[in-house]
Amino acid sequence: MEPPATVQERSPTALTLRWRPPTAPSWTRLQIADPFQQWRTVYWGPKCHAHVPRLAPATCYRFRLRGDASAQWRPFRAATEPSSPQGAALHMTRAVKLANSALIRKLALHRCSPRLLNVPNKEHKTPIVQALEAGDLGVVQLLVTLGADVNQPQLFSGRTPLMVALYRGALPVAQFLVDKGRR
Repeated sequence: MEPPATVQERSPTALTLRWRPPTAPSWTRLQIADPFQQWRTVYWGPKCHAHVPRLAPATCYRFRLRGDASAQWRPFRAATEPSSPQGAALHMTRAVKLANSALIRKLALHRCSPRLLNVPNKEHKTPIVQALEAGDLGVVQLLVTLGADVNQPQLFSGRTPLMVALYRGALPVAQFLVDKGRR
């Protein structure tokens, strides 16, 4: 099923949404759910697009769209961008720390980009190094599958993920990296 609207432009604090024009000429109403889950109209008019400003960074919002008074509401979701790579790295750090594979996958594939898999956090550790330090083979495997660069050395120490795994005594993780041909 096709979503009722698509994101034409995305920034940390605004979204520009576009939708198909109704079959008959009419006015379209676009609403957003506020923090209390009450619907608030953000656009009402004849156009097929709307700019929604003053949104929070890295947040998923619920919207609904209706072409005319007799039509049914069509719900959808859209998310703003993180305010910085470090902000997105914070979300990834939390997801790795909690071993939340669904959130890791969502952040890497949908919310941000695969580049996030290689962005160090405030401690200068990439997500794969964080998972290595926790000794979580499942998260390491997921990150490698999603495209994490396992040869990327840490900023200050210059250690690769394999070196970190060996230093921490995480032998199953080290064996996985060796099996994948990493150095």
